Amino acid sequence: MSKVVLITGGTSGIGKATSILLSSRGFKVYATGRNVDKVRDLEEKGIALLYMNLLDEESIRNAFDEVIKREGKIDILINNAGYGIAGSVEDVPIDEARKQFEVNLFAPIRLSQLAIPKMRENGGGRIINITSIASFLPSPILSWYSASKSAFGFLSFAMRVELSRFGIDVVSVAPAGISTNWPLIASSYLEKFSSNSLYSKVAERMFKFFENSIKSSPSPEIVAKKIYKIIMKKKTKPVYFVPWYAKLFYFTSKVLPITWLEKAYKLFLRD
Repeated sequence: MSKVVLITGGTSGIGKATSILLSSRGFKVYATGRNVDKVRDLEEKGIALLYMNLLDEESIRNAFDEVIKREGKIDILINNAGYGIAGSVEDVPIDEARKQFEVNLFAPIRLSQLAIPKMRENGGGRIINITSIASFLPSPILSWYSASKSAFGFLSFAMRVELSRFGIDVVSVAPAGISTNWPLIASSYLEKFSSNSLYSKVAERMFKFFENSIKSSPSPEIVAKKIYKIIMKKKTKPVYFVPWYAKLFYFTSKVLPITWLEKAYKLFLRD
């Protein structure tokens, strides 16, 4: 029988590329998202589409239950869906910050809690959590996003240790810049929260950075290929980085004094 994959945010960006690749390799893929009607062409590739809104507990449960109803199991859960808000800590409303944590942290953990008992019954499984290199590099202006992904990474490691005795493997994948609509979404929040505030000059610099990052970043397929390689491994590491320079950023953050990072940020964001 084909292995069953449930992937959140599977209808765009990294999730879409991963859904297409895994389906082409013989996996039974269930791709979830909020706008599934716009990507019905994915069904022609053998990908099943399910509606899921990570801010809606009922929709999370309904999508999960539908997969179990059809397949009786989930072999691989890929918690990919997420987004980033940009803006100064002072400018971002707490309600928006809570929403950031709900989507990037609590919803994927809730979905994992649903999947774990089924995986245990089935003798094992694998959970792949898409975090970010930002989880290792605290960043001004992207503070709430960095904090949510950092928390997600720590919980992923704890789950990895806790679930190993049941044959359930948990892995984090930490991408650096990837050419998706992520920078555009972050920029829209930055404009909304900080473009007319005391941080407007900083916001302008970050706008330009996001625009340039779209042009120079690799495509989502590079992450999809990494995820496929992880799935095919018998033994995994706790964290994987992609592209290659993401690992360089990680080691740099561990080796250099945090005061150097502070100076670099201040230089980049100076008025």
